[in-house]
Amino acid sequence: MGHVGYVVEPVADLIIETVLISRRSCLRAGTRLNVRGIDDDGNVSNFVEQEQIVKINTMNYAFVSTRGSVPIFWSQGNNKNEGNLYEDVQITRSTEMTREAFQKHFQSMTDDYQFVQIIDLLKDKREREKKLTREYYRLFRESEFKQEGQLDFLHFDFASFVKGDKFQALRILLQQTRK
Repeated sequence: MGHVGYVVEPVADLIIETVLISRRSCLRAGTRLNVRGIDDDGNVSNFVEQEQIVKINTMNYAFVSTRGSVPIFWSQGNNKNEGNLYEDVQITRSTEMTREAFQKHFQSMTDDYQFVQIIDLLKDKREREKKLTREYYRLFRESEFKQEGQLDFLHFDFASFVKGDKFQALRILLQQTRK
């Protein structure tokens, strides 16, 4: 499953062509509230690879990004009856029991992309999300891929920066990822 979009837009004396291709993995598919985390083979739920290709006259530029669930074993309830759409997060396996699947996930990622910049967009104000960030960062810090310089980690509380539709604040994220 995926999406392809194509737009041609003249700007001044330039012709700008943009292609957006999204590819959703079928290896751990499911609705966001029902499938979370990682499996034993290193597949994360709701994984999407997105490629943007821009052609300006004769010059081509491409950028690939991926997104998916936090690559640890976790679950989250869905209790709509009590008005609590998002219940507390449960980490379902220890760090030691997660390490192999985490390594498989990032082995696949570094095989495909060589270097991976992790951007954790979870909120700082919610304990359930801080719990995921802490475990994610612990596994990253111990990872052989971090030691080999193939992986970097940035926590960025996306929601707090764009509060009130202030998407221009994303410049901060861009500055932090250009280090």
